[in-house]
Amino acid sequence: MNKLQHSFSILLFCFPIYLGAQEDTPQVTLDSSAVSIHPFTNDLAQKYSGDAFEYDHTEEEAQNFLARAINWILDGMRDTFGVNISPEATEITRTIIYSILILLAIYLCLRVFMGREVASFFTKPSKNVAPITINEEQIDTVDFDTLIQNALAQKQYHVAIRYLYLKTLRELSANHHIEYHVDKTNANYIHEITDATLRQNFTRVSYIYEHACYGEFEVNDTQYTQLKPSFDHLFTLLKTDG
Repeated sequence: MNKLQHSFSILLFCFPIYLGAQEDTPQVTLDSSAVSIHPFTNDLAQKYSGDAFEYDHTEEEAQNFLARAINWILDGMRDTFGVNISPEATEITRTIIYSILILLAIYLCLRVFMGREVASFFTKPSKNVAPITINEEQIDTVDFDTLIQNALAQKQYHVAIRYLYLKTLRELSANHHIEYHVDKTNANYIHEITDATLRQNFTRVSYIYEHACYGEFEVNDTQYTQLKPSFDHLFTLLKTDG
């Protein structure tokens, strides 16, 4: 009897659940209306072309300052002159500018760490510059004034400037502002000079020496007359310092 009552209780409990499930079942209505077929047109690719339908890239992609500057310039040219620059041309322009900046950065790094040698790497020495090899012992005994006068007499102004520069190194070494060595660069000597005024003037004559002896231009009598006072001023400072 107890088993019968237990089974009857379970039946009464499950029966409302079954009824509720039937009530919650959605009614599906069949659509018997006619279907119209609309085929694709032949100009579909042209109709939906353009940036508005490009989904392969993000339009608001983050750009660095240089990229924004390039785009600003190109947009200005387009608005001012009506020049329509294609995306391919814009990318080529950006690549060229980046390449120039990278080469410039490499040159500046070499210029800082290699000094005069980097100038000789990119340019060829003047044909009028005679090779000069002077070691630590010889620099104190060389008569640079006579060598300078001989070079000027032969109109070899590049050579005269080179002798002036070597004389400058000797005077700086004699006054204990640098330690002369044939393997050192101009950048090494500039860093060794602690006096700000001497360092500034020596930087100036180093610039003259590098461009006169390793540049592609010829130094004439007039240019030599304009450049020599920079060396004379440095010699005067060294005499006062001594």
